[in-house]
Amino acid sequence: MGPEPHGAGLANSGFRRDPLVADRVVAWLTERYARRRAGDTAAMRPFLLVASFVNPHDIVLFPAWVWRSPLKPSPLDPPHVPAAPTADEDLSTKPAAQVAYREAYYSGYGLTRMVSRNYARNAQRYRDLYYRLHAEVDGPIDRVRRAVTEGGSEDAMLVRTSDHGDLLGAHGGLHQKWFNLYDEATRVPFVIARIGEKATQPRTVSAPTSHVDLVPTLLSAAGVDVDVVAAALAESFSEVHPLPGRDLMPVVDGASADEGRAIYLMTRDNVLEGDTGASLLSRQLGRIVNPPAPLRIKVPAHVAANFEGLVVRVDDTDAAGGAGHLWKLVRTFDDPATWTEPGVRHLATNGMGGDAYRTDPLDDQWELYDLTADPIEAYNRWTDPQLHELRQHLRMLLKQQRAVSVPERNQPWPYAHRLPPSGASNGLVRRVLGRFVR
Repeated sequence: MGPEPHGAGLANSGFRRDPLVADRVVAWLTERYARRRAGDTAAMRPFLLVASFVNPHDIVLFPAWVWRSPLKPSPLDPPHVPAAPTADEDLSTKPAAQVAYREAYYSGYGLTRMVSRNYARNAQRYRDLYYRLHAEVDGPIDRVRRAVTEGGSEDAMLVRTSDHGDLLGAHGGLHQKWFNLYDEATRVPFVIARIGEKATQPRTVSAPTSHVDLVPTLLSAAGVDVDVVAAALAESFSEVHPLPGRDLMPVVDGASADEGRAIYLMTRDNVLEGDTGASLLSRQLGRIVNPPAPLRIKVPAHVAANFEGLVVRVDDTDAAGGAGHLWKLVRTFDDPATWTEPGVRHLATNGMGGDAYRTDPLDDQWELYDLTADPIEAYNRWTDPQLHELRQHLRMLLKQQRAVSVPERNQPWPYAHRLPPSGASNGLVRRVLGRFVR
């Protein structure tokens, strides 16, 4: 489908690419189902088809599109959505990384003052664009859905989800997804629908789930026994760890969800880092190497950039103060392994005074939210003296979930070497994988 869809060019936008993705996917499905109806045995095999759409990712093009947008006004435009209730939050009780990111974000585009003023003066147009982009991608997504549900498939499962959300100015004016684990960035749609003899009925499940549930769920739907495959892989690999995530097919088929499940999440995704520090405007001007100071990306100054969290329901019997509510614990921490020069030093700031490095890790900072009583995560309860027992309980649970979710390896990836496969295991893996289209 052409070059990697990254950058400000209109040809790389979801506005242009998403209809083309739908064209290709629908054509593939139409041909596949036609072959099945004709009795082609190869076409009868189960398959996994992933359709990855860009939008609403075009929101990153807002600074340019606010002046000249390819989107024309439409009577089907979504209604105006007001600013988030936390838009004016001062972030004084939140980790320092959030304020630092807010101040540095605009430098990724170019001239900080001009870009930030653009956002401030066009806040409603910014939100309008974001929801219009959702409407734009609805059509391509629905074309793919109809190709499956109306195209002749007798047994299929469709999954719709997203990689991340968008802060859209919430929490004191934060944008996109970085330097936080707020629900706006991490809570995304996860819709599973099955057609055929075991067709699902409309149902809403409130229990926490995770992206890592996708693989075990899809493997289960396809009838793959992960234990058998793991045993086969163990004969030719030095390390085979348990598959992360949980098989949600029982829930899809009507079973009750695990409301007490603890979900671990982590991120170390800093868009404001790079080899050159050149902003988008600097790149467009050809000043990639040693860009002038006004066009250089400003790193969030003197803050950590690693985040891990836990979402879990806690009863008073587990810890005083839990109240049966859903809680979120977030740790902001500094990991020398992710420094600019791993284990040696980290670029702490690159302002007008030049580059400054640090060699000592920063202290952890914490957030604690009662998602039941405070779903917008406005009040950080970490320092609440009445929640001491709850804090201790959640910190221990975070440590346990981290150990399960990120197991220690004998040799860190990608340095674990593959062993020569035996004929038996090779055949078994081929038999399992042979059920799917390459």
